Amino acid sequence: MKKEKGKFFDLSTAIGCKRLFLVLFAAVLVFSFCAQLISSNGGKVKIETVAFDYRGAIISGELYYPAGTSDRDKLPCVILSHGGAINHTCMRGFAEELARRGYVVINMSAYGAGISEQPPYDDGGQGLDGYSTAKTPAGTLDILEFARNIKFVDQTRIGMAGHSMGSIRVANIAAVVDCGFFTLNDMKINILHETFGINFTEDEIYQDADAIAAEKLTDPKDLEKYKELAAEAEEYFNTRVKSIIVFGAAAEVGSSLHTVTVGGIEVTRTLQCNMGVVNGAWDDLSADYLYPKKDYVKEGWYTNGADAETGKWYVLDDQNMSSTILGDWQSVNILNSDELKTAIENRRVRVCKINNETHARNFFSKETASDVVYFFEQTLGYNNGNVGETSNSIPASQIVYRWRAHFNLLAFFCMVAAFFPLLRMLLMSQSFGMCKIEGGEAKNNLTKRGYWILCAVTVAAVFGIQYYIRQTGSEFHKKLNHTFFPLANSSGYQIFFVSFLAIFSLVALIVLCIINKKKNGDTGLKALNLWPGAKIVGKSLLVALIMLFFGYMCLMLINYLFIQEFRFWQIEFGLMKADYWAILLRYMVIIFPACFINSALLNYSRRYDIPEWKDTLLAVVFNSLGIYLIFIVNLIIAATSFDGTLFCSFSASHPLLIMVPLTTLIAKKTYNRTNTIWIGSAINALLIGWGAVSLAGIYNYYYGQTWLSVVLGL
Repeated sequence: MKKEKGKFFDLSTAIGCKRLFLVLFAAVLVFSFCAQLISSNGGKVKIETVAFDYRGAIISGELYYPAGTSDRDKLPCVILSHGGAINHTCMRGFAEELARRGYVVINMSAYGAGISEQPPYDDGGQGLDGYSTAKTPAGTLDILEFARNIKFVDQTRIGMAGHSMGSIRVANIAAVVDCGFFTLNDMKINILHETFGINFTEDEIYQDADAIAAEKLTDPKDLEKYKELAAEAEEYFNTRVKSIIVFGAAAEVGSSLHTVTVGGIEVTRTLQCNMGVVNGAWDDLSADYLYPKKDYVKEGWYTNGADAETGKWYVLDDQNMSSTILGDWQSVNILNSDELKTAIENRRVRVCKINNETHARNFFSKETASDVVYFFEQTLGYNNGNVGETSNSIPASQIVYRWRAHFNLLAFFCMVAAFFPLLRMLLMSQSFGMCKIEGGEAKNNLTKRGYWILCAVTVAAVFGIQYYIRQTGSEFHKKLNHTFFPLANSSGYQIFFVSFLAIFSLVALIVLCIINKKKNGDTGLKALNLWPGAKIVGKSLLVALIMLFFGYMCLMLINYLFIQEFRFWQIEFGLMKADYWAILLRYMVIIFPACFINSALLNYSRRYDIPEWKDTLLAVVFNSLGIYLIFIVNLIIAATSFDGTLFCSFSASHPLLIMVPLTTLIAKKTYNRTNTIWIGSAINALLIGWGAVSLAGIYNYYYGQTWLSVVLGL
């Protein structure tokens, strides 16, 4: 039989829906495969999912290294530490850029983040007896220990990088614990003082310890013992973390002067590690863009009270409490400056860079990624071979990971798009056909004038809600945050947005119903079929669960085949522990009613005098316009008159740039197919919950790690 032309993807037929569904599913795989090619640098980088348990809880993430690496190789290693209320996948761009330059990269989710668990006592001793996100290394030290057990890692060239809360773990905890504030000579002086009883003057502690030992240890056995202890100290010093770079945080402890005792005398020292700081010029969260002006930086960098200069190599001199600026960090490098090279080997280098970007942009920034790559190229001396000894180096400016991120986004869009032919197929089935209510010709009585007024008010309401969240959102989340609602703080932004929007929607819906009742004798609510019956409601919720199951199966498949997820910037739909689904269901108590009310207003205002596609387009535009307007206002303020305060936090608005139009589209399309708002509300609620739980984890405080305790919220 001859096929009818143009009907290959006819969504009014089961076969047409099936074809489109399969094409979209195939597109998910194709885009994820393309993303994997970029992640692995065309197969030149091996990426492994890793997990280990040092202290009664699994910590999980990814390990990157050049394909073909063996235990006979010695490669530099960089450990990445993500920010709060997110997980390791946000740092994949940095991992990919470093890995394609020949580094071993360990990118793990902190304890309690992603699918990492929390041990009773973590590597900072926190857990059952007390927990503070600002003081715990959250697994960073355990990850460092893991790196030290990898045979192909060069133990003398280990670096760490962290964003936001991750930078606090790196600069203020891990590096301080691992590197400390004693120079190698300080360690040797202390050996002479503590083991052999030699007393020192303040001038003598800065003299060469080996020379002092040769002079004062007259017994050959003592001198030999000293040499053994000094060799152990040197090996220890050389295998400490050599370089750290942090972005989106102040790194106060790591930048400050500290008092230590050397040879029985108290002196001040700085962190014995090369350190770089990259912050956003538009960071409104903690004024980290003012880092060069901080008093502890002026003291710790020995600037004599002046602001630290950005983009310059500083070399610190603890003995004279002074520093030297070698020059611009892009023009002065280890190939043309022996002084810089020596300072790096002595772990005395500091550099600060301020980029024109936001806090949330730091981990999705080409410029910051380039800075991180260049910093490690200089301080660890490697770029597909030792710097100066290879022709295979990749310029730091050549950043490609965002292509992978865009392929992830396309895969996500295709996964969501597959919901619609899947929905049509389910509605055509005998089991779920009743979810489509036929013959419902009831319409609202909203006039054109009323429609446009509602659109304008909606734009203003969304704009105002975003501003309100910026001012009070964190306080609301502190009140909400406990064992029953355990997600980390910034995960609350989307939840608060849909909740506050639901308050507006409910008020607007009541007003419109009253007006219509007075004018026409009918509220117009019949068109929404708010309660089509328990059986239809139950099956509608089951349809939404089937769609979520399909989406999660797509995720598991692309993760298994390509180690990819549905992630773009601050939007993520990632893997979850089995017991975290119970957390998602608890949040449904808030999210589902909010989505239901928002969908009710959205579809109450449906236009019947224009084509369906045009009505849907207008709904998406006007429901999203407030978000984009506030984003534009922020950009204008940031670029022209930023003084540390934005109109609305970028961290609050970024995730909504995609989620608002997406959930609006789903609410409209599902209602148009079923004449009820149940399926669309359930799908949107599940998507928002899935995104929040998989992104944030339960990092804010110690949470019991038995399966039952997580499920019940105990």
